[in-house]
Amino acid sequence: MKKDVSSYYFKLTPEERFKLVLKARARSDDKDAKNLHQSCQKVTYIMNDDEYDKRFEALRTIWSMFIALLANSQGMLEMTENAFTFISVISDRSEDSLMKAYLQGFEDADGEKPNYDKALNKLDVIVKAEKSVLENFIEAGRNGVMQRARNIYSSFEGFCQDFIGLSIKTVIDSFDADELVSWIDMDVTNKPDIGETKKLKKEFRDYWIRIVKEGHYRE
Repeated sequence: MKKDVSSYYFKLTPEERFKLVLKARARSDDKDAKNLHQSCQKVTYIMNDDEYDKRFEALRTIWSMFIALLANSQGMLEMTENAFTFISVISDRSEDSLMKAYLQGFEDADGEKPNYDKALNKLDVIVKAEKSVLENFIEAGRNGVMQRARNIYSSFEGFCQDFIGLSIKTVIDSFDADELVSWIDMDVTNKPDIGETKKLKKEFRDYWIRIVKEGHYRE
């Protein structure tokens, strides 16, 4: 006769019970799995008001989303700054190499060295023109990255005002993270893109509603 072990279920540790439930399910013993689950010791916990805790839970996740988006933009900005430095170094080396080749060409042709200053001025114009084109291209990229950062900042600012009821400065200071946003150039002459700002704000809003309003918490 099969020994009834259900009377021992109350003595199981949480880890033992967890493993036994999985084993019961694995052998399709739904009855045993149910008995193991229902016989689990019931514990009463004292905790913070759930309405309070879930707001912090939602904000922590949204804050992480905000910082991750900014970090991506900041990385792109650093790449453009490095590109400016790279172009400056390459331009200086290119000018030197071109001058040597230019002078060597004249020497090979007729054995006479041309006026150095005149040759240097010609090459300086060429190199500066090429450098200017590259710098303008990179500056356009930098402006695009900074625009993206403004959009992210403004979307979070709107979220803070509309759903938390606090200024973005108060929220940022609560995380002691002013240095994470201080690099953003909030030039008022270059306003955030309304379309992208609304889209990002909606992402923050939707997560807040899902956790705080609809109760999808600790799933």
